[in-house]
Amino acid sequence: MRLKIVHFFLLLFFMGVAPFSEASGNKCLYFFIQNSERSASSSIYLPELKSTWRKTDGSDFAAYRSNSPFIWNELKNLQLTSEASRILGSALGDGHDLNFDFVLRKDGKSELQLTDYDDIGENIPLLFDAAKRATGNTLTNYSVSHRQLWEAYIKGLQNVSVPIPTKLQPYFDLKRNDFENAKLEYFSKIISPDGKFSSGSDLTLRSQNGQFQDQEIQKIYLQLNSAFEGELHKQFGSQIEIIDVGFKVKKSGGSQGSGRFWYSIHGPTGPEIVEFKHHPGSSLIFYNPNMNFLKAFDQVQKSFHTDQIENFLSYVNTDSGHFWMRVRRPVLFSLEDVTATFDLNEKMTTSEKEEISLYLMTNYGRWQATSAQGQLLLQSVSKNPEIAYRDFENIILRIQKIIHDHK
Repeated sequence: MRLKIVHFFLLLFFMGVAPFSEASGNKCLYFFIQNSERSASSSIYLPELKSTWRKTDGSDFAAYRSNSPFIWNELKNLQLTSEASRILGSALGDGHDLNFDFVLRKDGKSELQLTDYDDIGENIPLLFDAAKRATGNTLTNYSVSHRQLWEAYIKGLQNVSVPIPTKLQPYFDLKRNDFENAKLEYFSKIISPDGKFSSGSDLTLRSQNGQFQDQEIQKIYLQLNSAFEGELHKQFGSQIEIIDVGFKVKKSGGSQGSGRFWYSIHGPTGPEIVEFKHHPGSSLIFYNPNMNFLKAFDQVQKSFHTDQIENFLSYVNTDSGHFWMRVRRPVLFSLEDVTATFDLNEKMTTSEKEEISLYLMTNYGRWQATSAQGQLLLQSVSKNPEIAYRDFENIILRIQKIIHDHK
Protein backbone atom coordinates (compact mmCIF):
# COMPACT_ATOMS: atom_id res chain seq x y z
CA MET A 1 0.00 0.00 0.00
CA ARG A 2 1.45 3.34 -1.06
CA LEU A 3 1.00 6.19 1.41
CA LYS A 4 1.39 9.94 0.86
CA ILE A 5 0.96 12.26 3.80
CA VAL A 6 0.18 15.96 3.69
CA HIS A 7 0.22 17.78 7.08
CA PHE A 8 -2.51 20.17 8.19
CA PHE A 9 -3.45 21.58 11.59
CA LEU A 10 -7.19 21.51 11.87
CA LEU A 11 -10.26 20.96 13.97
CA LEU A 12 -11.78 17.54 14.50
CA PHE A 13 -15.54 17.55 14.36
CA PHE A 14 -18.49 16.55 12.29
CA MET A 15 -22.24 15.99 12.02
CA GLY A 16 -23.49 17.33 15.21
CA VAL A 17 -20.71 15.86 17.38
CA ALA A 18 -17.89 17.86 18.90
CA PRO A 19 -14.93 15.54 18.35
CA PHE A 20 -11.70 16.48 20.12
CA SER A 21 -8.58 14.64 21.18
CA GLU A 22 -7.08 14.82 24.64
CA ALA A 23 -3.67 13.92 23.20
CA SER A 24 -2.31 17.43 22.87
CA GLY A 25 0.90 16.47 21.12
CA ASN A 26 -0.70 14.99 18.02
CA LYS A 27 -0.33 16.70 14.67
CA CYS A 28 -3.21 17.02 12.26
CA LEU A 29 -2.77 14.80 9.26
CA TYR A 30 -4.52 14.56 5.93
CA PHE A 31 -3.99 11.06 4.53
CA PHE A 32 -4.20 9.77 0.98
CA ILE A 33 -4.18 5.98 0.93
CA GLN A 34 -4.07 4.02 -2.28
CA ASN A 35 -5.80 0.74 -1.54
CA SER A 36 -5.41 -2.11 -4.01
CA GLU A 37 -8.38 -4.02 -2.65
CA ARG A 38 -11.64 -4.36 -4.54
CA SER A 39 -13.78 -1.23 -4.50
CA ALA A 40 -16.84 -1.10 -2.27
CA SER A 41 -18.02 2.27 -3.60
CA SER A 42 -21.19 0.75 -5.04
CA SER A 43 -22.29 -0.60 -1.66
CA ILE A 44 -25.64 0.49 -0.26
CA TYR A 45 -23.72 1.45 2.88
CA LEU A 46 -21.26 3.67 0.98
CA PRO A 47 -23.57 5.54 -1.39
CA GLU A 48 -22.52 8.03 -4.02
CA LEU A 49 -23.39 11.69 -3.52
CA LYS A 50 -26.47 12.60 -5.55
CA SER A 51 -28.45 15.77 -6.05
CA THR A 52 -31.84 14.07 -5.86
CA TRP A 53 -34.36 15.21 -3.24
CA ARG A 54 -34.32 13.29 0.04
CA LYS A 55 -37.73 12.84 1.61
CA THR A 56 -37.92 13.48 5.35
CA ASP A 57 -40.68 12.99 7.91
CA GLY A 58 -39.72 16.02 9.94
CA SER A 59 -39.91 19.78 9.71
CA ASP A 60 -38.88 22.19 6.98
CA PHE A 61 -35.60 22.58 8.85
CA ALA A 62 -35.05 18.79 8.67
CA ALA A 63 -35.66 18.92 4.91
CA TYR A 64 -33.21 21.82 4.64
CA ARG A 65 -30.52 19.91 6.56
CA SER A 66 -30.99 16.76 4.51
CA ASN A 67 -30.91 18.30 1.05
CA SER A 68 -27.81 20.45 0.71
CA PRO A 69 -26.79 18.74 -2.59
CA PHE A 70 -30.24 19.34 -4.10
CA ILE A 71 -30.33 22.97 -2.92
CA TRP A 72 -26.89 23.84 -4.28
CA ASN A 73 -27.74 22.15 -7.58
CA GLU A 74 -30.82 24.38 -7.86
CA LEU A 75 -29.01 27.56 -6.79
CA LYS A 76 -26.53 27.31 -9.65
CA ASN A 77 -29.27 28.61 -11.96
CA LEU A 78 -30.18 31.62 -9.80
CA GLN A 79 -29.15 34.89 -11.48
CA LEU A 80 -28.58 37.92 -9.24
CA THR A 81 -27.60 41.52 -9.95
CA SER A 82 -25.37 42.77 -7.14
CA GLU A 83 -21.61 42.93 -7.35
CA ALA A 84 -21.49 41.26 -3.92
CA SER A 85 -23.22 38.16 -5.29
CA ARG A 86 -20.27 37.59 -7.64
CA ILE A 87 -17.48 37.58 -5.02
CA LEU A 88 -16.12 34.02 -4.89
CA GLY A 89 -14.25 32.33 -2.10
CA SER A 90 -14.15 29.38 0.29
CA ALA A 91 -17.54 28.33 1.59
CA LEU A 92 -18.89 26.05 4.32
CA GLY A 93 -21.81 24.85 2.21
CA ASP A 94 -23.90 23.76 5.18
CA GLY A 95 -23.05 26.12 8.04
CA HIS A 96 -26.35 26.05 9.94
CA ASP A 97 -26.61 26.47 13.72
CA LEU A 98 -26.37 22.75 14.54
CA ASN A 99 -22.97 22.50 12.88
CA PHE A 100 -21.29 24.64 15.54
CA ASP A 101 -20.30 23.57 19.06
CA PHE A 102 -17.78 24.25 21.81
CA VAL A 103 -14.29 22.77 21.69
CA LEU A 104 -11.15 22.79 23.79
CA ARG A 105 -8.24 24.99 22.76
CA LYS A 106 -4.61 24.12 23.42
CA ASP A 107 -4.45 26.89 26.00
CA GLY A 108 -7.29 25.22 27.93
CA LYS A 109 -10.00 27.70 26.91
CA SER A 110 -13.40 26.81 25.49
CA GLU A 111 -14.24 28.10 22.02
CA LEU A 112 -17.27 28.02 19.74
CA GLN A 113 -16.22 26.45 16.47
CA LEU A 114 -17.40 24.85 13.24
CA THR A 115 -18.09 21.14 13.74
CA ASP A 116 -18.86 19.98 10.20
CA TYR A 117 -16.54 20.19 7.19
CA ASP A 118 -18.48 17.83 4.92
CA ASP A 119 -19.72 20.44 2.46
CA ILE A 120 -16.86 22.91 2.20
CA GLY A 121 -15.76 24.16 -1.20
CA GLU A 122 -14.04 26.99 -3.04
CA ASN A 123 -14.88 29.40 -5.85
CA ILE A 124 -18.38 29.69 -4.41
CA PRO A 125 -20.28 33.02 -4.11
CA LEU A 126 -19.83 34.02 -0.46
CA LEU A 127 -23.19 35.80 -0.36
CA PHE A 128 -24.90 32.57 -1.43
CA ASP A 129 -23.15 30.65 1.35
CA ALA A 130 -24.19 33.21 3.98
CA ALA A 131 -27.79 33.29 2.74
CA LYS A 132 -28.04 29.51 2.74
CA ARG A 133 -26.78 29.47 6.32
CA ALA A 134 -29.33 32.17 7.26
CA THR A 135 -32.19 30.25 5.65
CA GLY A 136 -31.99 27.62 8.37
CA ASN A 137 -33.00 30.27 10.92
CA THR A 138 -36.13 31.12 8.94
CA LEU A 139 -37.31 27.50 9.08
CA THR A 140 -37.30 27.06 12.87
CA ASN A 141 -39.66 27.90 15.70
CA TYR A 142 -37.26 30.67 16.70
CA SER A 143 -37.41 32.29 13.27
CA VAL A 144 -35.83 35.71 12.90
CA SER A 145 -36.48 38.14 10.07
CA HIS A 146 -34.41 38.35 6.92
CA ARG A 147 -33.44 41.91 7.83
CA GLN A 148 -32.29 40.91 11.32
CA LEU A 149 -30.13 38.15 9.86
CA TRP A 150 -28.67 40.53 7.30
CA GLU A 151 -27.82 43.15 9.91
CA ALA A 152 -26.18 40.52 12.13
CA TYR A 153 -24.19 39.23 9.15
CA ILE A 154 -23.00 42.74 8.21
CA LYS A 155 -21.80 43.33 11.80
CA GLY A 156 -19.61 40.27 11.38
CA LEU A 157 -18.22 41.43 8.03
CA GLN A 158 -17.41 44.76 9.69
CA ASN A 159 -15.86 42.98 12.70
CA VAL A 160 -18.23 44.74 15.10
CA SER A 161 -18.02 43.40 18.64
CA VAL A 162 -21.29 41.92 19.94
CA PRO A 163 -22.01 40.69 23.48
CA ILE A 164 -22.02 36.96 24.20
CA PRO A 165 -25.60 35.77 24.80
CA THR A 166 -26.29 34.98 28.45
CA LYS A 167 -27.13 31.35 27.66
CA LEU A 168 -23.78 30.85 25.92
CA GLN A 169 -21.51 32.35 28.55
CA PRO A 170 -21.37 29.19 30.75
CA TYR A 171 -20.07 27.23 27.76
CA PHE A 172 -17.28 29.73 27.18
CA ASP A 173 -16.39 29.26 30.86
CA LEU A 174 -15.87 25.49 30.55
CA LYS A 175 -12.47 24.18 31.69
CA ARG A 176 -10.34 21.23 30.62
CA ASN A 177 -11.80 19.06 33.41
CA ASP A 178 -15.31 19.82 32.18
CA PHE A 179 -14.47 18.55 28.71
CA GLU A 180 -12.82 15.43 30.14
CA ASN A 181 -15.78 14.70 32.40
CA ALA A 182 -18.20 15.13 29.51
CA LYS A 183 -16.14 12.68 27.46
CA LEU A 184 -16.16 10.03 30.21
CA GLU A 185 -19.89 10.45 30.83
CA TYR A 186 -20.55 10.02 27.11
CA PHE A 187 -18.34 6.92 26.95
CA SER A 188 -20.15 5.34 29.90
CA LYS A 189 -23.35 5.32 27.85
CA ILE A 190 -21.92 3.50 24.83
CA ILE A 191 -19.10 1.25 26.04
CA SER A 192 -18.97 -1.30 28.86
CA PRO A 193 -16.23 -1.29 31.54
CA ASP A 194 -14.28 -3.81 29.44
CA GLY A 195 -14.21 -1.37 26.52
CA LYS A 196 -16.68 -3.25 24.30
CA PHE A 197 -19.59 -1.38 22.77
CA SER A 198 -22.84 -1.66 24.69
CA SER A 199 -26.42 -1.68 23.43
CA GLY A 200 -26.52 2.07 24.12
CA SER A 201 -24.14 2.65 21.23
CA ASP A 202 -26.87 1.80 18.70
CA LEU A 203 -24.26 0.01 16.59
CA THR A 204 -24.37 -3.16 14.56
CA LEU A 205 -21.83 -5.30 16.40
CA ARG A 206 -19.73 -8.27 15.40
CA SER A 207 -20.71 -11.73 16.59
CA GLN A 208 -18.47 -13.83 18.87
CA ASN A 209 -16.50 -15.09 15.88
CA GLY A 210 -15.43 -11.50 15.12
CA GLN A 211 -17.55 -11.14 11.97
CA PHE A 212 -20.54 -9.00 11.08
CA GLN A 213 -23.59 -11.12 10.29
CA ASP A 214 -24.58 -8.75 7.49
CA GLN A 215 -22.40 -9.98 4.64
CA GLU A 216 -22.27 -6.58 2.92
CA ILE A 217 -20.97 -4.91 6.09
CA GLN A 218 -18.48 -7.74 6.59
CA LYS A 219 -17.21 -7.38 3.01
CA ILE A 220 -16.63 -3.63 3.44
CA TYR A 221 -15.00 -4.19 6.82
CA LEU A 222 -12.51 -6.67 5.33
CA GLN A 223 -11.69 -4.27 2.51
CA LEU A 224 -11.06 -1.31 4.80
CA ASN A 225 -9.95 -2.62 8.19
CA SER A 226 -6.23 -2.80 7.41
CA ALA A 227 -6.23 0.84 6.24
CA PHE A 228 -8.21 1.96 9.29
CA GLU A 229 -6.01 0.08 11.72
CA GLY A 230 -2.93 1.56 10.07
CA GLU A 231 -4.25 5.08 10.63
CA LEU A 232 -5.14 4.30 14.24
CA HIS A 233 -1.55 3.23 14.88
CA LYS A 234 -0.16 6.31 13.15
CA GLN A 235 -2.37 8.66 15.14
CA PHE A 236 -2.28 6.99 18.57
CA GLY A 237 0.94 4.98 18.48
CA SER A 238 1.90 1.36 17.91
CA GLN A 239 0.94 0.24 21.43
CA ILE A 240 -2.81 0.90 21.19
CA GLU A 241 -5.24 -1.93 21.80
CA ILE A 242 -8.23 -2.27 19.48
CA ILE A 243 -10.96 -3.63 21.71
CA ASP A 244 -14.10 -3.61 19.59
CA VAL A 245 -15.54 -2.54 16.23
CA GLY A 246 -19.10 -1.56 15.35
CA PHE A 247 -20.97 -0.17 12.36
CA LYS A 248 -23.90 2.18 11.87
CA VAL A 249 -25.67 4.16 9.18
CA LYS A 250 -26.67 7.79 9.70
CA LYS A 251 -30.46 8.03 9.54
CA SER A 252 -30.95 11.78 9.25
CA GLY A 253 -29.30 15.04 8.23
CA GLY A 254 -26.93 15.64 5.36
CA SER A 255 -25.03 12.39 5.93
CA GLN A 256 -28.07 10.14 6.02
CA GLY A 257 -27.48 6.77 4.39
CA SER A 258 -23.70 6.88 4.77
CA GLY A 259 -22.07 4.17 6.84
CA ARG A 260 -19.39 4.59 9.46
CA PHE A 261 -17.22 2.20 11.48
CA TRP A 262 -16.55 2.86 15.16
CA TYR A 263 -13.43 1.51 16.86
CA SER A 264 -13.17 1.27 20.65
CA ILE A 265 -9.48 1.49 21.51
CA HIS A 266 -7.25 1.99 24.52
CA GLY A 267 -4.65 4.58 23.65
CA PRO A 268 -1.80 6.39 25.41
CA THR A 269 -4.20 8.65 27.33
CA GLY A 270 -6.89 6.05 28.02
CA PRO A 271 -10.04 4.95 26.19
CA GLU A 272 -11.01 6.50 22.88
CA ILE A 273 -13.81 5.92 20.41
CA VAL A 274 -12.71 6.61 16.85
CA GLU A 275 -15.07 6.86 13.92
CA PHE A 276 -14.32 6.34 10.23
CA LYS A 277 -17.19 8.13 8.56
CA HIS A 278 -17.89 7.66 4.87
CA HIS A 279 -17.69 10.95 2.97
CA PRO A 280 -19.14 10.77 -0.56
CA GLY A 281 -18.13 14.35 -1.31
CA SER A 282 -19.14 17.98 -0.83
CA SER A 283 -22.58 19.18 -1.90
CA LEU A 284 -20.90 22.26 -3.40
CA ILE A 285 -19.65 20.09 -6.26
CA PHE A 286 -23.13 20.51 -7.74
CA TYR A 287 -22.70 24.28 -7.80
CA ASN A 288 -19.11 24.30 -9.00
CA PRO A 289 -18.02 20.95 -10.51
CA ASN A 290 -14.47 22.26 -10.94
CA MET A 291 -13.83 23.24 -7.33
CA ASN A 292 -10.75 21.97 -5.49
CA PHE A 293 -11.84 20.29 -2.24
CA LEU A 294 -8.34 20.11 -0.79
CA LYS A 295 -7.70 23.79 -1.45
CA ALA A 296 -10.96 24.68 0.26
CA PHE A 297 -10.13 22.45 3.20
CA ASP A 298 -6.80 24.21 3.69
CA GLN A 299 -8.33 27.67 3.42
CA VAL A 300 -11.25 26.99 5.76
CA GLN A 301 -9.15 25.48 8.53
CA LYS A 302 -6.77 28.44 8.35
CA SER A 303 -9.65 30.89 8.60
CA PHE A 304 -10.95 29.11 11.69
CA HIS A 305 -7.44 29.02 13.23
CA THR A 306 -7.80 25.32 13.90
CA ASP A 307 -4.10 25.03 14.67
CA GLN A 308 -5.03 26.51 18.06
CA ILE A 309 -7.48 23.69 18.82
CA GLU A 310 -6.33 20.68 20.80
CA ASN A 311 -7.58 18.20 18.25
CA PHE A 312 -6.71 16.45 15.05
CA LEU A 313 -8.59 15.12 12.05
CA SER A 314 -7.63 12.69 9.30
CA TYR A 315 -9.11 12.13 5.89
CA VAL A 316 -8.62 8.62 4.54
CA ASN A 317 -8.97 8.21 0.78
CA THR A 318 -9.09 4.59 -0.37
CA ASP A 319 -10.19 2.89 -3.56
CA SER A 320 -13.20 1.77 -1.53
CA GLY A 321 -14.26 5.30 -0.62
CA HIS A 322 -13.34 8.44 1.30
CA PHE A 323 -13.58 8.56 5.09
CA TRP A 324 -13.24 11.15 7.84
CA MET A 325 -11.34 9.76 10.82
CA ARG A 326 -12.42 11.50 14.02
CA VAL A 327 -12.65 10.81 17.72
CA ARG A 328 -16.17 10.81 19.13
CA ARG A 329 -17.29 13.35 21.70
CA PRO A 330 -20.69 14.48 23.02
CA VAL A 331 -22.65 17.41 21.71
CA LEU A 332 -22.14 20.15 24.29
CA PHE A 333 -24.53 22.76 22.97
CA SER A 334 -27.62 22.66 20.76
CA LEU A 335 -30.47 25.00 19.94
CA GLU A 336 -32.71 21.94 19.65
CA ASP A 337 -33.02 21.41 23.44
CA VAL A 338 -31.13 18.12 23.40
CA THR A 339 -28.11 16.78 25.31
CA ALA A 340 -28.16 18.61 28.63
CA THR A 341 -24.41 18.28 29.20
CA PHE A 342 -23.31 20.04 32.41
CA ASP A 343 -27.01 20.87 33.04
CA LEU A 344 -26.38 24.10 31.13
CA ASN A 345 -28.69 23.42 28.22
CA GLU A 346 -32.06 23.70 29.95
CA LYS A 347 -34.96 24.63 27.73
CA MET A 348 -34.43 28.05 26.20
CA THR A 349 -37.07 30.60 25.40
CA THR A 350 -37.73 31.63 21.82
CA SER A 351 -36.12 35.02 22.38
CA GLU A 352 -32.99 33.37 23.81
CA LYS A 353 -32.73 31.13 20.76
CA GLU A 354 -33.15 34.12 18.47
CA GLU A 355 -30.39 35.99 20.31
CA ILE A 356 -28.00 33.05 19.94
CA SER A 357 -28.95 32.55 16.31
CA LEU A 358 -28.13 36.17 15.46
CA TYR A 359 -24.87 35.90 17.42
CA LEU A 360 -23.91 32.89 15.29
CA MET A 361 -24.84 34.81 12.13
CA THR A 362 -22.50 37.61 13.19
CA ASN A 363 -19.75 35.04 13.80
CA TYR A 364 -20.38 33.70 10.32
CA GLY A 365 -19.85 37.13 8.82
CA ARG A 366 -16.72 37.59 10.93
CA TRP A 367 -15.32 34.31 9.62
CA GLN A 368 -15.99 35.37 6.01
CA ALA A 369 -14.30 38.71 6.73
CA THR A 370 -11.08 36.89 7.65
CA SER A 371 -11.09 34.80 4.49
CA ALA A 372 -9.04 35.72 1.42
CA GLN A 373 -11.93 37.53 -0.28
CA GLY A 374 -13.58 38.89 2.85
CA GLN A 375 -12.58 42.51 2.49
CA LEU A 376 -13.51 42.53 -1.19
CA LEU A 377 -16.94 41.20 -0.23
CA LEU A 378 -17.39 43.93 2.40
CA GLN A 379 -16.39 46.61 -0.11
CA SER A 380 -18.87 45.25 -2.64
CA VAL A 381 -21.68 45.16 -0.09
CA SER A 382 -20.87 48.70 1.09
CA LYS A 383 -21.17 50.14 -2.40
CA ASN A 384 -24.89 49.43 -2.50
CA PRO A 385 -26.07 47.61 0.63
CA GLU A 386 -29.74 47.56 -0.32
CA ILE A 387 -29.09 45.82 -3.64
CA ALA A 388 -26.85 43.33 -1.83
CA TYR A 389 -29.55 42.79 0.80
CA ARG A 390 -32.14 42.21 -1.90
CA ASP A 391 -29.99 39.46 -3.41
CA PHE A 392 -29.38 37.98 0.06
CA GLU A 393 -33.13 37.84 0.63
CA ASN A 394 -33.81 36.45 -2.85
CA ILE A 395 -31.49 33.52 -2.13
CA ILE A 396 -33.34 32.81 1.12
CA LEU A 397 -36.71 32.98 -0.65
CA ARG A 398 -35.47 30.70 -3.40
CA ILE A 399 -34.30 28.06 -0.92
CA GLN A 400 -37.58 28.32 0.99
CA LYS A 401 -39.50 27.74 -2.24
CA ILE A 402 -37.33 24.73 -3.12
CA ILE A 403 -38.14 23.16 0.24
CA HIS A 404 -41.85 23.95 0.16
CA ASP A 405 -42.19 22.65 -3.40
CA HIS A 406 -40.57 19.31 -2.65
CA LYS A 407 -41.24 18.53 0.99
